[in-house]
Amino acid sequence: HAPTSTVTRVNKEKQRDHIKPESDQIKLRIDLDRDYASWFEVGWSASGETHDSLNEMLFWNPTWYVATSHDDNSWSAEIAIPLEQLVVASDASAKDWANEVWALNAIRTIPNAATHSMAPSISDRSAADDWFLLDLSVAKH
Repeated sequence: HAPTSTVTRVNKEKQRDHIKPESDQIKLRIDLDRDYASWFEVGWSASGETHDSLNEMLFWNPTWYVATSHDDNSWSAEIAIPLEQLVVASDASAKDWANEVWALNAIRTIPNAATHSMAPSISDRSAADDWFLLDLSVAKH
């Protein structure tokens, strides 16, 4: 039989900043100024649970969106974070974002199984301080 696919959209009625520890999940950190001391973090699970913080402080409550899809063997997610949620609104339209370089960190945690990072690690243990660079000037070509 053909695999079934389910799409889950974030429901505003869900509890904020609550991803069950036993959930297969991804956390994405975004460091706009590459100081590696301050960052935005959004997280989501296969079931659509979400988390967001600023430097691990939960007071940052941006408006952002996640849609998850899964079948019997895999899951995927699409997220959207309006730029105005990461910078002052006047900077969002005034700045030449095409020449920026951001530091990113993405870690997937599969409970009782594995942790994977998109950044190159110097050991077999993924860490929250393993970053990779996203050059936005490359994206415009």
